[in-house]
Parts: sequence; C-alpha cells; structure tokens
Amino acid sequence: MGKKLNHIELEEKVKKLQKEAAELKQAEKALLESEQKYRNLVENIPDVIYSIDTSLTISAINLPASEFYGFGVDEVLGNNFLHFVHPEDKDRIMASFVEAIETHREWTRGLQFRVVSKDGIQYWIELNSHMQFDENGNFKREEGVIRDINDRKKAEEALKKVYRELEERIEERTKELVQVNKQLNQEIKERMQTEKELKNSEERLNIMFEYAPDAYFLNSPSRKIIDGNKAAERLTGYKREELVGKDFVETGLLSEDQSSKALSHFEKSVQGISTGPVEYILCCKDSTKVYVEINTYPVRIKEKDIFLEP
Repeated sequence: MGKKLNHIELEEKVKKLQKEAAELKQAEKALLESEQKYRNLVENIPDVIYSIDTSLTISAINLPASEFYGFGVDEVLGNNFLHFVHPEDKDRIMASFVEAIETHREWTRGLQFRVVSKDGIQYWIELNSHMQFDENGNFKREEGVIRDINDRKKAEEALKKVYRELEERIEERTKELVQVNKQLNQEIKERMQTEKELKNSEERLNIMFEYAPDAYFLNSPSRKIIDGNKAAERLTGYKREELVGKDFVETGLLSEDQSSKALSHFEKSVQGISTGPVEYILCCKDSTKVYVEINTYPVRIKEKDIFLEP
C-alpha cells in the first residue's frame, strides 16, 4: 500500500486537482467559444462551404448558402453533389473529380460550372477544394468552398457582346474602307487617264497652234501678249520673246489710229463678245506694212480668260 497522506498533503492535492479542473473548464469554455465563432463565421459567410465523401454524397454544408439556392439543409445533406449541377456540366465535373483521385491532386482551384436552384434558375459558381487521402493514398473526403460568380459571368458576357459588336463594326467599317479605297483607286486611275488624255490633247493643240499657217496671238485681259506662233513671227518679223509680256498697243505693231480701233474691239472681247473679221494695218519690224484681217475670240484655258487673235 502507498504512503498514507496527512491532512496538509491532502489539502494540497485537492487544491491541485481543483486548479486543474478550473483550467480544464476554462479550456473547454474557450474551445466552445472558438467553435461558436467558427460556426457563426461559417453560417454567415455568403459562400457555400461543403464536404463530400467517397461517393460524392454531401456530408456537410452551411445553412445560409444552401438556402440561397432555395434548398433546406435536409434537402442537400445525403444527396449526390452532381444532383445540383447543370446537366451540361456534369460530365466535366465528374471527369475533374475522377482525375483528382487518380492523380492524387489535393487542390482544385477556379473550377467554374453551373448549378440549378430549386426553382430551376441557373447560377454560375467557382469551386476551390481540397481532397484528403489516407496513408495508403485512398480518397477520404473533399472539402471546399463554392463562390457565386453569376454577376461576374453576366458582366463577362456583356463585355464579350460589346467586343463582338465592336469587332463586327470594325469589320463592316473595314469593308467600307476597302470599298472606298477601291473607288478612290478607280477614280485616281480614271483621273490619271483623263489627265494623260488632256496632256496629249494639249500637246496636239500646242502643235496645231505652233505650226498653224495663219498667225495667232494670245492676249490677257490686261492686253498683255501671252504667246504667239511661228506664223506670227514670220508675219511681224518679231521673235515671240520680243513681244511676250508687252501691251499689244505699245508693241508698235499698230499705228495710233489702228490702236484706237483695236482697243474698241478688245473691250467687246473682254465682255465675252467675239469680234471680226476686222481689217488692220500692221507695222512690221522691218518697217513694212501688212494688211491683215483679225478675229478676236474670248476663250478660257486652265481657269484663265485669254483672247485668241488669228
């Protein structure tokens, strides 16, 4: 038999046991408070917190989250997880579950799929889960969190719609620009062809003007000689360089009385009236006089009014 304790030793033993009992009670209280805090957190969090066993049967779920989709806890617990998954997503979710077991993948993150509420409404959710395996590598359970991402999906779909519409508008605008570019290229081509034809026509007219058998002068509205052809040079004896830029009245080609008559007819030409034939006496460079008939025609060349006098 052990040593019999005296009164003092018994009192100390009792005090020690009472202290241990008090500490144990305090620890139990703290544990209960901690459990209550955790339960409050779980029961008030908007996300779904769940646990499933080896047969995909739901063994635990927080109450508010299940009620969000219209189900009571008793309608969820004991049911297969796939029962709540959208029919079009079931095969994909099952394949992910099987793969995780076969490859011993502990963590699954960001798995997005649809669930169907009790009233038939589809909701997009995102699953993040952790699988537990025993020491032999056998699957024991999966615990995870499911977050509702329906609003995010709607926003993504709206954004995709905007992108699609933008791409369609860009494609339509691109087609329009391609068509406009084709039209511009065609117009440029036609304009170049027209300019080429005009240039050829101008060259032909220059040749006809230059080598015409009759004498021709071109005058500006200010009476300045712009040009003359070879026949004019032969008729007057003046090179065109000697006459171009001068007032035809001041060239000496016309006497004073002839100049007055020429000015009168020129004024009519300025008003757009053709004149002639009118007889004039020209004073040539070698002082000889030549009797000529002059016609004056107002014409417009390169947006400029000039007067042709053959």
